[in-house]
Amino acid sequence: MPYSELTDTELLQLIPAGDEPAMTEIYNRYWRKLFSLAYYHLQNQQDAEDVVQTVLTSIWLRKENLSIDCLENYLASAIKYSIYQFIAKRDKKEKAFSQLKLASGTELPQIDTSFLKQMIDHEVNKLPQRCRIIFMYSREYGFSNREIADKLNITQKAVEKQITKALHHLRTQMKHFFFFFF
Repeated sequence: MPYSELTDTELLQLIPAGDEPAMTEIYNRYWRKLFSLAYYHLQNQQDAEDVVQTVLTSIWLRKENLSIDCLENYLASAIKYSIYQFIAKRDKKEKAFSQLKLASGTELPQIDTSFLKQMIDHEVNKLPQRCRIIFMYSREYGFSNREIADKLNITQKAVEKQITKALHHLRTQMKHFFFFFF
């Protein structure tokens, strides 16, 4: 039977076994709806795509522990929560920059955020594999330290240590970049 003929419940039952075509079907079935909802609230195509990707990726990453009764309701709630998180994070960054601007009494230089993102990604990719995975779970996917520890069968202390190591590496490497701007 083709995956397109399966119900959401049947697809969700296939996901924990790592059935990628089932996840692809969920993606194809809901991506446009989720994107429309995200775009309506964010008014930015790239941001909307990022939020949708985060929500759908989180299903795959949590496939062993899925507990979803109604996929459509779950996705609607998850996308709304992710939009809220995204807006809160964006507002926090904007507030921090405006406070920095007020404190310095000068205009801050415009930084190409895509370039900055590339630099950060480059530095994250230099991290040891375990450290990089833990950092990505924490920062990219928003997993709590406890969720990461459970997923990787390690202690929360080990998770904290790896995140601290990653942040120290990023601060050390990125300080040279920011030196030129501030």
